[in-house]
Amino acid sequence: PIWIFGKPAYGAFLDATVGNYRGVECNADLEGPTTKILSPSEGAEFTGPLLIDVAAEDPSGIKRIEIQIDGKKIRNFANTANAAGKHTGSIKCQRLCKGASLGGHKITAIGVDKHGNESETSVMI
Repeated sequence: PIWIFGKPAYGAFLDATVGNYRGVECNADLEGPTTKILSPSEGAEFTGPLLIDVAAEDPSGIKRIEIQIDGKKIRNFANTANAAGKHTGSIKCQRLCKGASLGGHKITAIGVDKHGNESETSVMI
């Protein structure tokens, strides 16, 4: 077995997570960022050029935001922090959505934080 702090690794890990070792911190970020589709709203009608606005925030920072239409990636945004530290992305979906027919579609935003944790949200239009 692997030994840490004079204990098998698993036991040392358990002690560290409950703070039994002074100076050892275990702050695991296991949750994805808060990801939102700001527009279009659920149920909006797709009749032509479409503006898609997305946002994501996480205490560890955002690595990227991905936008998909009907499961097909159409755009990635990286390094998009605004003055408030929130990450946003906005596209006018004309050329990128060329293959999309008028009618119903699923728009998905996937936020990825600096640790690789993901969260996603979708709207049907």
